[in-house]
Amino acid sequence: MTGFIRSNPAARYAGVFLGVCGCNSNVPTLLSYMHNNIVGQTKRSVASVLIIGGGAIGGIIASNIFRQADAPEYAPAMIAAILMQAVTVLHVGKKFFVYGRANRKADRGIILLEGQRGFRHTL
Repeated sequence: MTGFIRSNPAARYAGVFLGVCGCNSNVPTLLSYMHNNIVGQTKRSVASVLIIGGGAIGGIIASNIFRQADAPEYAPAMIAAILMQAVTVLHVGKKFFVYGRANRKADRGIILLEGQRGFRHTL
């Protein structure tokens, strides 16, 4: 809505509102997913820093790719944002299969996940 509806400013603002709602819900979701799949305080701390730092770097990147020269469509920036969201979806999908396979191996006793008996990844 934000990137491809040019004739209706109200629809573009509604798209911004929906996008911000999605972005704000991503932070606790990603942090809880990460905390459920990592054992050890040090690892969790480092992973938290990487996730929150990645979000901050995303803001820096966004301020540089949304150029005034591309206004009002901002097509290159919108395409970059959509592609990054697609990469995120693919990465989480890959983790679903990788964690599922590791859980099945741990259930059969082939491997020990994170050095902890009974630990299973959250899918």
